[in-house]
Amino acid sequence: MKKLTKRKQSPNQLANLKKGKPFVKGDPRINYKGRASNFDQLRTFLQEMANEEIDDDGVKKTRLRMIAESLSENQLKDFLEFAYGKVPQPIDVKGQIESKVEIVNPNVKTDEL
Repeated sequence: MKKLTKRKQSPNQLANLKKGKPFVKGDPRINYKGRASNFDQLRTFLQEMANEEIDDDGVKKTRLRMIAESLSENQLKDFLEFAYGKVPQPIDVKGQIESKVEIVNPNVKTDEL
């Protein structure tokens, strides 16, 4: 009688690419090269574009000022994060704990405490 064994799935099969599957050797989702160099080129281009001077009806402005005047707050935030990096968010770790924990033992009467 032949012994039935499970076939191993190739890491390139679509079943392994579903969300939640762990990485296996040779998995195409692994990024060995790190961040794409195109991002650095994009960042450099956005910084050059932001610092470019433009003559707007006799008033000299940087393109960044014109962009700030024309974009919404979220779009401007995204532009600045792409061009100059994300602003560090402060973390408050000195807060007060305002919750109470009451431990109740059903075997002990509250009158005995």
